Parts: sequence; structure tokens; C-alpha cells
Amino acid sequence: MTGIKDIAKRAGVSLAAVSRFLNKDATLSLSDATKARITKAVKDLHYIPNHAARSLKRRKSDTLGIILRHVDPYILGLLGNIEQKAASHNYTLLLAASQGDVRKETEFIGLMKQRLCDAAFVVNTYEPSSVVPMTEYRRAVAQLRCVFVDSKPPGDSWEYIVSDNYADSHKAVTHFITKGARAFVYVGSSLQLDVVNERKRGFTDALSGAGLSKDMTLLEGYDRLPQALTAAKDGTLFFFESLTTFSTALPHLIHSGRVIGRDIFVSGFDAPHIENPLAIIPSLGKAIQSPIPYVYQDKEAIATHAVENLVRTLGKSEKIRMKIASQFINFES
Repeated sequence: MTGIKDIAKRAGVSLAAVSRFLNKDATLSLSDATKARITKAVKDLHYIPNHAARSLKRRKSDTLGIILRHVDPYILGLLGNIEQKAASHNYTLLLAASQGDVRKETEFIGLMKQRLCDAAFVVNTYEPSSVVPMTEYRRAVAQLRCVFVDSKPPGDSWEYIVSDNYADSHKAVTHFITKGARAFVYVGSSLQLDVVNERKRGFTDALSGAGLSKDMTLLEGYDRLPQALTAAKDGTLFFFESLTTFSTALPHLIHSGRVIGRDIFVSGFDAPHIENPLAIIPSLGKAIQSPIPYVYQDKEAIATHAVENLVRTLGKSEKIRMKIASQFINFES
């Protein structure tokens, strides 16, 4: 097997020079001709670096783990932005998806530690109802530096970068109050994640502050949505925890005969997602009279802050805790 000794001999340079050159040592001073000889020797000898051995020696692998709870259009966009930003810093990503299984996620964190990842991003994560105790989860996270992106387990000890879910939800609902909304329905899931709980809290606090708590309905899932749409009086706001699930709600909306922008308001987080829109264009035209306002979480900004701050603080004791403001799309100024 070819090693750096063979490269040094072929290029006529010291072993140290080859090692520092291959490790991209910024303090190494070599002539262009010497660099060219080393590069040619690497190519001629078909040298393949042993990344595991180099990582052990350097205590740095230039690899970041990323664990996703699930995959949807928003998460895919966030993943793409994180990968692009990590690559700009010469990091590669090791990807795993837990499908909402916190036990798997805990195991993935341990495996990424074994694979010498320098750190890991965790997207959409621990629920209080998890079968994995928080103490066990904390123990796993203590073994590998983890930055929670668009997610945060309960408590204040974690490193995280999230949208300001509470403030964004509060601002959005307040907008519709000023526009004359008369009743308010929150369409959420059964998930008890910190970020979605903050969205619900922003919704309820905005209504409580305006003295409208009696006009508020909280739906968990879609079982009661058809009935709520049919019974909705004019001016009702249906505020979605995430509009990436809008395709599930759309048939109920069409069947109810309610028209967005005429009879009811619809809003929520993330761009509305419609599967196979060409098949239902005639129905869409009848059900949606005006563009749907939504809270756009800036995936590029979240990814940039996540990667830049992690790279900047690797090997340091500084903690990352940031809330990123969202953009409001189709909201009137």
C-alpha cells in the first residue's frame, strides 16, 4: 500500500513536507515547483489518504453529522442549505434520519461519535413523552457536541438555532385580528416539540392579550377539521402549525365550500405545500381566491448561522443560542 514515505521519496522532499502539504498546513512554505512534484507523485502512485488515521492524529475529521426527525419540503430545503454552507468550509455531512424515533436518534449520536464526527446538527427532536429518559439523552449528547437546528429539547442547557416561533406566531395572529378576523382555529399536530409548542403559545397569547380567548379553538390533527371548516363563520382564521401539511387539509376545504380570501383566512408557518397541483387546478381556483399569507422561516439564514457559528466555536467553550427572525410572505404591509 502506498504511503506518504513513497510520495516523499518520489517527489524528493521530506516526510514532514508531504504530511503538512496533504493536511493543507497554511504555515507551510513550499515553491510552486515542489508543490507540483508532490501533487504529481500523489497522482502517479494512486495515493488514497487514510482519513480515519488522519482524523485520529489530528483529532479532527472535517465531518459533521446531521440527524433529521423526518423529511418534508421544508426540512429538505434546510438540509440543502446546511450541506452547501458546510461544503464551503470543507466539511462533509454524515446523514441519518430517525423517523421520530428518539431511541434511534440517541443511537445515531453515539455512532457519529464513533465515526469521529467533529459535531452534529440535530433537526426536530426530543419530545417529553419519549420512551428514552432525558438523562439518557443528555448522556448521549454530552459525548458529542450537538447543535439543535429548528428544534430544542426541554430546558435551557442546549445549543440551538431556531426561528423565533413565539414572536412570529404572535405577530401573524395579531395581523389577522387587525384585519377583522372574528374566530380563530389553531390546526396543529400531536407533537410536543419545543418549537411547535412555542407557535401554539404565540397564537393563544395573542388572542388572550386581545380579549379573544373565547373565540379560540385548538385542533390536534385533522379529525375535527372537516367539521370546523363547515361550521366556520365568515372571518374565521385557520392558523396551521405548518402549512407543509396543507395538502391533507385541502380536500376538506374544497368539500366545505369555504373560500380562502372571501369566507375565511388561512395562514401558518412554511410555504403551503400542494401535492399534484395540476390534478386539482379547477378546484383550487374555486377554493382559493387570494394568496395565502405565511410565515417563511429563512432556511438559508438558519443554515448559515448554524454552520458559521459551529465552525467558529469548535474546540471552544462558547455556546450557540440564537433565534432567527422569519419573513412574512403575502402579508399586507
